[in-house]
Amino acid sequence: MTKNPLYTVAITIGLGLMGMLAMDMYVPALPHIALSFATTSSNAKFTMIAYMLGICLSPLFFGPMADKYGRRPLILWGAAFAIAAMILAALSPTIHWLIFARLIQGLSLGIVVALSRTVATDLYSGNALAKIASIISLFVAVGPALAPIIGGSIQLHYGWPWIFVALAAGIGVFFLLCLKDLTETAHQLNPNAMNIKNLLHNYKTLLKSPIFIGIVTVVSLSYAGAIGFFTLSPFIMLHQFHLNSAQIGLCMASITLMAIISRIMNIYLLKFFDSKQCIFIAIHIMLIGSLMMLISWVVHWHSIYSLIIPMMIYILGSSIVFPNAVANALPPFKHIGGQAAALYSSLQMLGSFLGAAMASIMPNSTFILALFLIIISTSAWLIFMSLTKPAMKKQRILQTAV
Repeated sequence: MTKNPLYTVAITIGLGLMGMLAMDMYVPALPHIALSFATTSSNAKFTMIAYMLGICLSPLFFGPMADKYGRRPLILWGAAFAIAAMILAALSPTIHWLIFARLIQGLSLGIVVALSRTVATDLYSGNALAKIASIISLFVAVGPALAPIIGGSIQLHYGWPWIFVALAAGIGVFFLLCLKDLTETAHQLNPNAMNIKNLLHNYKTLLKSPIFIGIVTVVSLSYAGAIGFFTLSPFIMLHQFHLNSAQIGLCMASITLMAIISRIMNIYLLKFFDSKQCIFIAIHIMLIGSLMMLISWVVHWHSIYSLIIPMMIYILGSSIVFPNAVANALPPFKHIGGQAAALYSSLQMLGSFLGAAMASIMPNSTFILALFLIIISTSAWLIFMSLTKPAMKKQRILQTAV
């Protein structure tokens, strides 16, 4: 029995936040990683791809395992492997070792991030859970905003390997707290949680739902655009605008701060629109930001602000998509909520993986980045209008008839 639920949620969310920091903290150092290994920018970008791949695949396998064996052992083992992978990254003799270390980090921290949210749902419900979710959402937004500043400063003064040393130390602190104080939060373990037949049947049910797959695809595309930018833009900022790692970190932070502003904006939007309409509005905001970047290039406005301001608008829109998407995609599947959340998380991270993969093969060009974001935003609009919106309208008509 958990004696202090709030403290339990705090230490697990803290550990999960380290997984988010591991995604963004070393981004300003990507160009310097390429230089230190005398390799191409594409190879340096593959370190981001490897992490995204790991964090994408992890919940699909380890999520059901946590239902069978419990949250605590999976969280502790995930954190332990993450610490080892951070040390391996810091000591990597080649870029290939670093890519491998990043893959292990993603696999390890993917389950930690997913289960940190699960612990909260184990311990709270109703309005109490909503309040906890708001706090979690704030930390998830603040973490990535601060991560590039911290990472850029560490790179500038000590070198990129120390970014991973700092991450290992942070994970280590929360690992020790969880080892000492975290008790099992699952109300009842499910010995059949890893039954392959049941897993495949439930995943098939989810993938056949036009609402679920439509919304998750919109979320994945939104993430692909954001991660594609964060993977490609450090090289544009370095080579085109001649910024150092600390300045790159500040630029990244100013962009991710829009995620915090979006939380406030979303509260006001929900006073006038329902969550489905908010998604529709958010997609248009993403499209506006993407078009602004292209127009800036066409009119030859070659300034760092021509890159940052349009992306701030894009991030504002995509960050409004995320909370409203969860509110519409998961509630219809409460009977298989764990697997629904695991699949949602994996497909969301699949967008991150694809965004990083596409950015790794794109030239370091503002024009190409703008086209990429326009394609992403337009695709999200088309999917929402052709698949998600009609399915939601049909569902609303059926509910009214009942």
